[in-house]
Amino acid sequence: MSFPELSRLLAILERLRGPDGCPWDRKQTLASAARFLADEVHEYADAAIVGDLEESRAELADLLYMVCFNWLLLSEQAPGTFDAVAGAGADKLVRRHPHVFGTEQALTAEDSQILWNRIKAQERRGEPARAAPEGGPGTGPTGAGETAPPGPPPIPPPSVLKDLSPSTSPLRQAFAYGSSAAEFGFDWPDAESVHAKLGEELQELQEVWVVRTAQAAGQRANALEELGDVLFTVTQLARKLDIDPDAALRVTNAKFARRFRRVEAEQGFDAQQLRAMGRQQLAAAWRAAKELDAAERAAHAEPTKRTERAKRAQRMEREQRAPGPAQPPLDPPSGQPSSSRKPL
Repeated sequence: MSFPELSRLLAILERLRGPDGCPWDRKQTLASAARFLADEVHEYADAAIVGDLEESRAELADLLYMVCFNWLLLSEQAPGTFDAVAGAGADKLVRRHPHVFGTEQALTAEDSQILWNRIKAQERRGEPARAAPEGGPGTGPTGAGETAPPGPPPIPPPSVLKDLSPSTSPLRQAFAYGSSAAEFGFDWPDAESVHAKLGEELQELQEVWVVRTAQAAGQRANALEELGDVLFTVTQLARKLDIDPDAALRVTNAKFARRFRRVEAEQGFDAQQLRAMGRQQLAAAWRAAKELDAAERAAHAEPTKRTERAKRAQRMEREQRAPGPAQPPLDPPSGQPSSSRKPL
């Protein structure tokens, strides 16, 4: 199996970084390239989440280009081949899947995740991967109590919580931690219970406000912690409602930006004129933009609704003509979201 286009991509990047290459490409550092890589990940995710296959393909090409660009900058400081990087990834996948490439057993996705985390922790401690003791994946010794070798701080034993990078979106972290704990029974029984907890957290935050107003100094840390509790609880409510909080916030961010740009458009995108409007005028302009936005979205949705009504009518007519077992609903409810990919 050969990948001539991948070789061509790497050659192009080397040319761009060369003495007669592009000033922008030559200016980049490993740190700046890493930020661009993160941007491309989000752009690909935006396309993939909404199921836009053509855009996903285009964004994946951008993502691959930026992965190669990061490798090139890294290789300038730490020489190595692109194939060696790919080989390291392949070796890791084999090591972290002993239930596929070895003799371990993992009957569920949760078992697989526990194996992955255990082996990852062993590797961080410099230990060879060892088989799980009797009782299933992840049971038995975890390294707790072992004498840590000199050097970096010891790696904590593997946790049932999802092992995420510190740079992961905080909303994603909260959602993943709540899901992991729920698998072991540490969870609210239903969405109503989470909503009640949210009320408690909001009350505690309000109490901090009162104290902070009276004693401004030294209260910021308390307010930060209480607000964090509120956000964490809201994220768990989203999980209970089977809603991705990042997706929900992304929709709201887009809605806010769309409506605020309507307000700006009314002022000719003139920043000075916008600033001179004052709070009351801005509020009135916002309400008008909100009403116009809602009307346009409703008009856009109406053809889709008519199509759905026509489909339902046709289905009902078919059922009346040929009585028998009930047909499945036109739009079956979606199932639970699949487990997230294991962090590399």
